[in-house]
Amino acid sequence: MTTTNSTGSTSLFVHNSEARDDPLRVGPDPERKSPNHRLLYIVSHHGLVILAVVFVIAYAIILPDTFLSTQTLRAILGASIIVSFLALAEMIVIASNNFDLSVAYSLGLMHIITMGLLVKFGVPWPVVVLIVIGAGALVGLINGLLVEYAKIDSFIATLGVGTILYGLGAWYTNGSQLIGDLPVQFTNINDLAFFGVPLPALFVAILVVVLWIGFEYLPIGRQIYAIGGNRKAAELTGIPARRLVIGAFVVGGAIVGLAGRLCGMLTIRCSSKSGAKIASKMLGVDVDKAVSEIWDALGEICNMVAGNFKNKISGLGDGCMLSVPTVITGGDYRCHSLGNSTTLQINFLFDGDGVIATLEIHN
Repeated sequence: MTTTNSTGSTSLFVHNSEARDDPLRVGPDPERKSPNHRLLYIVSHHGLVILAVVFVIAYAIILPDTFLSTQTLRAILGASIIVSFLALAEMIVIASNNFDLSVAYSLGLMHIITMGLLVKFGVPWPVVVLIVIGAGALVGLINGLLVEYAKIDSFIATLGVGTILYGLGAWYTNGSQLIGDLPVQFTNINDLAFFGVPLPALFVAILVVVLWIGFEYLPIGRQIYAIGGNRKAAELTGIPARRLVIGAFVVGGAIVGLAGRLCGMLTIRCSSKSGAKIASKMLGVDVDKAVSEIWDALGEICNMVAGNFKNKISGLGDGCMLSVPTVITGGDYRCHSLGNSTTLQINFLFDGDGVIATLEIHN
Protein backbone atom coordinates (compact mmCIF):
# COMPACT_ATOMS: atom_id res chain seq x y z
CA MET A 1 0.00 0.00 0.00
CA THR A 2 1.27 3.51 -0.82
CA THR A 3 0.59 6.82 0.94
CA THR A 4 1.49 10.40 0.06
CA ASN A 5 2.63 12.82 2.77
CA SER A 6 2.35 16.61 2.86
CA THR A 7 5.57 17.08 0.89
CA GLY A 8 4.25 15.03 -1.95
CA SER A 9 6.70 12.16 -1.49
CA THR A 10 5.39 8.64 -1.65
CA SER A 11 6.04 5.93 0.97
CA LEU A 12 5.53 2.21 0.55
CA PHE A 13 4.19 0.08 3.40
CA VAL A 14 4.21 -3.70 3.11
CA HIS A 15 1.60 -5.43 5.21
CA ASN A 16 2.86 -8.98 5.71
CA SER A 17 2.00 -10.83 8.91
CA GLU A 18 4.98 -13.18 8.48
CA ALA A 19 7.35 -10.25 8.11
CA ARG A 20 6.04 -8.79 11.36
CA ASP A 21 6.33 -12.12 13.13
CA ASP A 22 9.86 -12.76 11.86
CA PRO A 23 11.80 -9.49 11.47
CA LEU A 24 14.93 -11.46 10.56
CA ARG A 25 13.34 -12.83 7.37
CA VAL A 26 15.21 -11.52 4.33
CA GLY A 27 13.84 -11.53 0.82
CA PRO A 28 10.41 -12.38 -0.54
CA ASP A 29 8.28 -15.12 0.94
CA PRO A 30 8.99 -18.37 -0.98
CA GLU A 31 5.32 -19.33 -0.72
CA ARG A 32 4.41 -16.41 -3.00
CA LYS A 33 6.82 -17.43 -5.72
CA SER A 34 6.01 -19.37 -8.83
CA PRO A 35 5.89 -23.21 -8.64
CA ASN A 36 9.34 -23.48 -10.24
CA HIS A 37 10.88 -21.13 -7.70
CA ARG A 38 9.12 -22.98 -4.88
CA LEU A 39 10.51 -26.32 -6.14
CA LEU A 40 14.01 -24.85 -6.38
CA TYR A 41 13.66 -23.53 -2.83
CA ILE A 42 12.66 -26.95 -1.48
CA VAL A 43 15.45 -28.78 -3.32
CA SER A 44 18.13 -26.30 -2.26
CA HIS A 45 17.10 -26.40 1.41
CA HIS A 46 16.01 -30.03 1.81
CA GLY A 47 17.79 -31.80 -1.04
CA LEU A 48 19.88 -34.12 1.14
CA VAL A 49 16.84 -35.30 3.10
CA ILE A 50 14.95 -35.95 -0.12
CA LEU A 51 17.94 -37.84 -1.56
CA ALA A 52 18.20 -39.97 1.58
CA VAL A 53 14.50 -40.87 1.37
CA VAL A 54 14.94 -41.82 -2.30
CA PHE A 55 17.86 -44.11 -1.46
CA VAL A 56 15.93 -45.75 1.39
CA ILE A 57 12.98 -46.46 -0.92
CA ALA A 58 15.29 -47.78 -3.66
CA TYR A 59 17.17 -50.16 -1.36
CA ALA A 60 13.92 -51.29 0.24
CA ILE A 61 12.64 -52.30 -3.20
CA ILE A 62 15.89 -53.95 -4.33
CA LEU A 63 16.69 -55.72 -1.01
CA PRO A 64 13.38 -56.13 0.82
CA ASP A 65 14.48 -59.15 2.86
CA THR A 66 17.73 -57.70 4.22
CA PHE A 67 17.46 -53.92 4.11
CA LEU A 68 14.14 -53.58 5.93
CA SER A 69 15.34 -55.04 9.22
CA THR A 70 16.21 -53.82 12.70
CA GLN A 71 19.75 -55.07 12.25
CA THR A 72 20.26 -52.90 9.18
CA LEU A 73 18.86 -49.88 11.00
CA ARG A 74 21.24 -50.44 13.91
CA ALA A 75 24.19 -50.89 11.54
CA ILE A 76 23.43 -47.67 9.64
CA LEU A 77 22.90 -45.67 12.80
CA GLY A 78 25.98 -47.17 14.42
CA ALA A 79 28.15 -46.25 11.46
CA SER A 80 27.01 -42.63 11.47
CA ILE A 81 26.88 -41.76 15.18
CA ILE A 82 30.48 -40.63 15.63
CA VAL A 83 30.45 -38.70 12.34
CA SER A 84 27.19 -37.04 13.41
CA PHE A 85 28.72 -35.85 16.67
CA LEU A 86 31.72 -34.43 14.83
CA ALA A 87 29.51 -32.77 12.21
CA LEU A 88 27.39 -31.09 14.90
CA ALA A 89 30.52 -29.89 16.70
CA GLU A 90 31.89 -28.47 13.47
CA MET A 91 28.57 -26.87 12.57
CA ILE A 92 28.59 -24.70 15.70
CA VAL A 93 32.02 -23.32 14.84
CA ILE A 94 31.25 -22.84 11.16
CA ALA A 95 28.14 -20.84 12.06
CA SER A 96 30.49 -18.23 13.55
CA ASN A 97 32.47 -18.13 10.27
CA ASN A 98 35.39 -20.18 11.63
CA PHE A 99 36.80 -23.65 11.13
CA ASP A 100 37.86 -26.35 13.56
CA LEU A 101 40.23 -28.78 11.86
CA SER A 102 41.22 -30.39 15.16
CA VAL A 103 38.01 -32.37 15.70
CA ALA A 104 39.34 -35.66 14.29
CA TYR A 105 42.62 -35.37 16.19
CA SER A 106 40.75 -34.46 19.36
CA LEU A 107 38.44 -37.45 18.92
CA GLY A 108 41.41 -39.81 18.84
CA LEU A 109 43.00 -38.27 21.92
CA MET A 110 39.72 -38.31 23.88
CA HIS A 111 39.36 -42.01 23.12
CA ILE A 112 42.93 -42.63 24.28
CA ILE A 113 42.26 -40.69 27.49
CA THR A 114 39.12 -42.74 28.09
CA MET A 115 40.92 -46.05 27.68
CA GLY A 116 43.93 -44.93 29.69
CA LEU A 117 41.89 -43.74 32.68
CA LEU A 118 39.73 -46.87 32.70
CA VAL A 119 42.38 -49.51 32.01
CA LYS A 120 45.57 -48.13 33.56
CA PHE A 121 44.30 -46.00 36.43
CA GLY A 122 40.95 -47.60 37.27
CA VAL A 123 39.07 -44.31 37.41
CA PRO A 124 35.26 -44.79 37.80
CA TRP A 125 33.63 -44.58 34.40
CA PRO A 126 31.19 -41.71 35.25
CA VAL A 127 34.19 -39.62 36.28
CA VAL A 128 35.97 -40.61 33.06
CA VAL A 129 33.03 -39.40 30.97
CA LEU A 130 33.10 -36.03 32.72
CA ILE A 131 36.88 -35.80 32.32
CA VAL A 132 36.87 -36.44 28.57
CA ILE A 133 34.03 -33.96 28.01
CA GLY A 134 35.97 -31.41 30.06
CA ALA A 135 39.17 -32.22 28.15
CA GLY A 136 37.36 -31.71 24.86
CA ALA A 137 36.03 -28.37 26.09
CA LEU A 138 39.57 -27.39 27.12
CA VAL A 139 40.82 -28.12 23.61
CA GLY A 140 38.02 -25.95 22.26
CA LEU A 141 38.95 -23.18 24.69
CA ILE A 142 42.56 -23.26 23.50
CA ASN A 143 41.38 -23.04 19.90
CA GLY A 144 39.10 -20.13 20.72
CA LEU A 145 41.81 -18.21 22.58
CA LEU A 146 44.27 -18.69 19.71
CA VAL A 147 41.70 -17.41 17.22
CA GLU A 148 40.34 -14.50 19.25
CA TYR A 149 43.31 -13.29 21.30
CA ALA A 150 46.34 -14.47 19.35
CA LYS A 151 44.54 -13.45 16.14
CA ILE A 152 45.59 -16.63 14.31
CA ASP A 153 43.36 -17.72 11.48
CA SER A 154 41.12 -20.57 12.65
CA PHE A 155 42.26 -22.76 9.76
CA ILE A 156 45.90 -22.52 10.86
CA ALA A 157 45.31 -22.47 14.62
CA THR A 158 43.10 -25.56 14.79
CA LEU A 159 45.29 -27.50 12.36
CA GLY A 160 48.29 -26.78 14.57
CA VAL A 161 46.42 -27.77 17.74
CA GLY A 162 45.26 -30.95 16.03
CA THR A 163 48.83 -31.88 15.14
CA ILE A 164 49.87 -31.41 18.77
CA LEU A 165 46.95 -33.58 19.93
CA TYR A 166 48.00 -36.30 17.50
CA GLY A 167 51.53 -36.16 18.87
CA LEU A 168 50.29 -36.40 22.46
CA GLY A 169 48.25 -39.48 21.62
CA ALA A 170 51.18 -41.15 19.87
CA TRP A 171 53.47 -40.30 22.80
CA TYR A 172 51.11 -41.72 25.41
CA THR A 173 50.39 -44.98 23.58
CA ASN A 174 53.87 -45.32 22.04
CA GLY A 175 52.11 -46.28 18.82
CA SER A 176 50.44 -49.37 20.33
CA GLN A 177 46.91 -50.28 21.40
CA LEU A 178 45.66 -49.81 24.95
CA ILE A 179 44.50 -53.24 26.05
CA GLY A 180 42.57 -54.19 29.18
CA ASP A 181 39.21 -54.93 30.75
CA LEU A 182 36.46 -52.32 30.73
CA PRO A 183 33.72 -51.93 33.35
CA VAL A 184 30.56 -53.77 32.35
CA GLN A 185 28.43 -50.74 33.22
CA PHE A 186 30.53 -48.63 30.88
CA THR A 187 30.10 -50.94 27.89
CA ASN A 188 26.45 -51.74 28.60
CA ILE A 189 25.47 -48.15 27.83
CA ASN A 190 26.13 -48.85 24.17
CA ASP A 191 24.11 -52.06 24.20
CA LEU A 192 20.90 -50.33 25.29
CA ALA A 193 18.31 -49.70 22.61
CA PHE A 194 14.78 -48.32 22.53
CA PHE A 195 12.53 -49.76 19.82
CA GLY A 196 15.63 -51.00 18.02
CA VAL A 197 17.36 -47.60 18.07
CA PRO A 198 20.75 -47.60 19.87
CA LEU A 199 20.97 -45.28 22.87
CA PRO A 200 23.92 -43.29 21.40
CA ALA A 201 21.75 -42.57 18.34
CA LEU A 202 19.15 -41.09 20.67
CA PHE A 203 21.90 -38.92 22.18
CA VAL A 204 22.57 -37.57 18.68
CA ALA A 205 18.86 -36.92 18.08
CA ILE A 206 18.55 -35.04 21.39
CA LEU A 207 21.62 -32.95 20.57
CA VAL A 208 20.22 -32.14 17.13
CA VAL A 209 16.95 -30.90 18.66
CA VAL A 210 18.77 -28.84 21.29
CA LEU A 211 21.00 -27.16 18.69
CA TRP A 212 18.06 -26.59 16.35
CA ILE A 213 16.12 -24.83 19.10
CA GLY A 214 19.20 -22.84 20.11
CA PHE A 215 20.00 -21.61 16.61
CA GLU A 216 16.45 -21.05 15.39
CA TYR A 217 14.60 -19.71 18.43
CA LEU A 218 17.09 -18.41 21.00
CA PRO A 219 18.90 -15.05 20.80
CA ILE A 220 22.32 -16.67 21.26
CA GLY A 221 21.86 -18.73 18.10
CA ARG A 222 20.80 -15.72 16.07
CA GLN A 223 23.75 -13.77 17.45
CA ILE A 224 26.18 -16.49 16.30
CA TYR A 225 24.54 -16.38 12.87
CA ALA A 226 24.97 -12.61 12.83
CA ILE A 227 28.67 -12.95 13.71
CA GLY A 228 29.13 -15.44 10.91
CA GLY A 229 27.33 -13.20 8.44
CA ASN A 230 28.93 -9.86 9.27
CA ARG A 231 31.03 -9.66 12.42
CA LYS A 232 31.62 -5.91 12.34
CA ALA A 233 27.93 -5.18 11.99
CA ALA A 234 27.15 -7.64 14.80
CA GLU A 235 29.66 -5.96 17.11
CA LEU A 236 28.18 -2.53 16.33
CA THR A 237 24.80 -3.78 17.54
CA GLY A 238 26.33 -4.82 20.87
CA ILE A 239 26.79 -8.57 20.28
CA PRO A 240 29.80 -9.91 22.28
CA ALA A 241 31.44 -11.55 19.28
CA ARG A 242 34.68 -12.57 20.97
CA ARG A 243 32.93 -14.31 23.85
CA LEU A 244 30.46 -16.13 21.60
CA VAL A 245 33.14 -17.35 19.18
CA ILE A 246 35.20 -18.77 22.05
CA GLY A 247 32.03 -20.33 23.44
CA ALA A 248 31.30 -21.94 20.07
CA PHE A 249 34.75 -23.58 20.09
CA VAL A 250 34.27 -24.75 23.69
CA VAL A 251 30.85 -26.31 23.06
CA GLY A 252 32.13 -27.97 19.89
CA GLY A 253 35.10 -29.37 21.79
CA ALA A 254 32.85 -30.76 24.53
CA ILE A 255 30.76 -32.57 21.92
CA VAL A 256 33.92 -34.09 20.45
CA GLY A 257 34.88 -35.25 23.96
CA LEU A 258 31.53 -37.03 24.28
CA ALA A 259 32.07 -38.65 20.89
CA GLY A 260 35.47 -39.90 22.06
CA ARG A 261 33.75 -41.88 24.78
CA LEU A 262 31.55 -43.60 22.19
CA CYS A 263 34.30 -44.89 19.89
CA GLY A 264 34.49 -48.59 19.15
CA MET A 265 37.30 -50.78 20.36
CA LEU A 266 38.62 -54.32 20.20
CA THR A 267 40.53 -55.96 23.02
CA ILE A 268 42.37 -59.25 23.38
CA ARG A 269 42.85 -60.79 26.81
CA CYS A 270 45.22 -63.62 27.58
CA SER A 271 47.93 -64.65 29.99
CA SER A 272 51.42 -63.18 29.62
CA LYS A 273 52.60 -66.65 28.60
CA SER A 274 50.08 -66.88 25.78
CA GLY A 275 50.78 -63.28 24.76
CA ALA A 276 54.49 -64.02 24.53
CA LYS A 277 53.79 -67.04 22.33
CA ILE A 278 51.61 -64.97 20.00
CA ALA A 279 54.25 -62.24 19.79
CA SER A 280 56.91 -64.89 19.17
CA LYS A 281 54.96 -66.30 16.25
CA MET A 282 54.30 -62.88 14.76
CA LEU A 283 57.91 -61.71 15.06
CA GLY A 284 59.57 -65.03 14.30
CA VAL A 285 61.77 -64.92 17.42
CA ASP A 286 62.15 -66.97 20.60
CA VAL A 287 59.49 -66.60 23.27
CA ASP A 288 61.96 -65.09 25.74
CA LYS A 289 62.87 -62.36 23.25
CA ALA A 290 59.22 -61.60 22.51
CA VAL A 291 58.17 -60.76 26.07
CA SER A 292 58.89 -57.05 25.68
CA GLU A 293 56.86 -56.95 22.45
CA ILE A 294 53.68 -58.57 23.79
CA TRP A 295 51.50 -55.47 23.86
CA ASP A 296 52.64 -54.24 20.45
CA ALA A 297 51.90 -57.66 18.98
CA LEU A 298 48.45 -57.82 20.55
CA GLY A 299 47.78 -54.29 19.34
CA GLU A 300 48.62 -55.35 15.78
CA ILE A 301 46.26 -58.29 16.17
CA CYS A 302 43.52 -55.89 17.23
CA ASN A 303 44.14 -53.84 14.10
CA MET A 304 43.95 -56.90 11.87
CA VAL A 305 40.78 -58.21 13.48
CA ALA A 306 39.10 -54.83 13.40
CA GLY A 307 40.09 -54.36 9.76
CA ASN A 308 38.71 -57.75 8.84
CA PHE A 309 35.52 -56.94 10.71
CA LYS A 310 35.05 -53.73 8.72
CA ASN A 311 35.53 -55.64 5.47
CA LYS A 312 32.76 -58.03 6.45
CA ILE A 313 30.19 -55.40 7.40
CA SER A 314 28.59 -55.53 3.95
CA GLY A 315 27.24 -59.01 4.69
CA LEU A 316 24.37 -57.70 6.76
CA GLY A 317 22.09 -60.50 5.66
CA ASP A 318 24.20 -63.00 7.60
CA GLY A 319 25.12 -60.62 10.40
CA CYS A 320 28.32 -58.71 10.85
CA MET A 321 31.33 -61.00 10.92
CA LEU A 322 34.50 -61.05 12.99
CA SER A 323 37.48 -63.17 12.02
CA VAL A 324 40.33 -64.25 14.25
CA PRO A 325 43.52 -63.95 12.17
CA THR A 326 45.61 -66.92 11.12
CA VAL A 327 48.48 -65.53 13.14
CA ILE A 328 46.58 -66.48 16.29
CA THR A 329 44.82 -69.69 15.32
CA GLY A 330 47.55 -71.11 13.11
CA GLY A 331 44.88 -72.24 10.66
CA ASP A 332 42.19 -70.76 8.47
CA TYR A 333 40.27 -67.68 9.47
CA ARG A 334 37.39 -68.34 11.81
CA CYS A 335 34.31 -66.23 11.16
CA HIS A 336 31.73 -65.52 13.84
CA SER A 337 28.48 -63.63 13.51
CA LEU A 338 27.90 -60.55 15.62
CA GLY A 339 24.15 -61.03 15.26
CA ASN A 340 21.95 -58.43 16.92
CA SER A 341 24.38 -57.78 19.76
CA THR A 342 26.95 -55.01 19.90
CA THR A 343 29.47 -57.20 21.73
CA LEU A 344 31.18 -60.32 20.42
CA GLN A 345 33.50 -62.47 22.49
CA ILE A 346 35.50 -65.35 21.02
CA ASN A 347 37.26 -67.89 23.20
CA PHE A 348 39.88 -70.17 21.67
CA LEU A 349 43.10 -71.98 22.52
CA PHE A 350 46.57 -71.07 21.31
CA ASP A 351 49.15 -73.76 22.04
CA GLY A 352 47.02 -74.92 24.95
CA ASP A 353 46.53 -71.45 26.46
CA GLY A 354 43.23 -69.61 26.46
CA VAL A 355 42.79 -66.39 24.48
CA ILE A 356 39.72 -64.16 24.50
CA ALA A 357 39.08 -61.71 21.65
CA THR A 358 36.32 -59.21 22.46
CA LEU A 359 34.86 -56.69 20.01
CA GLU A 360 32.96 -53.81 21.59
CA ILE A 361 30.95 -51.84 19.05
CA HIS A 362 30.58 -48.51 20.85
CA ASN A 363 28.11 -46.94 18.50
